[in-house]
Amino acid sequence: NLMPENLVQACFQQIHTVYERKPITTVLGKQNKTEYILEHGLQYRDGTNVMGMIMFCITFGLLLGQLGPRGQAMLDFFVALNEIVMKIVNLIIL
Repeated sequence: NLMPENLVQACFQQIHTVYERKPITTVLGKQNKTEYILEHGLQYRDGTNVMGMIMFCITFGLLLGQLGPRGQAMLDFFVALNEIVMKIVNLIIL
């Protein structure tokens, strides 16, 4: 969950471990012996993968900061996006 495979999917689903009990039957002469082993697998379930999204945002921000002047265009984009969203929120509130 910490590093999502697909960021868009992380907005709607999260992955979790599922354990399944599998029987193993062995025949010893005339006796049957059944033992169980646990096999694990991964399944998606509905819900936001918040931890994965936070990790992506932190990593993205740190790497953007390391780019210096080359990352300025992306930084300007997000500053403008933030201002637009804040104006929309103000319109809704008023």
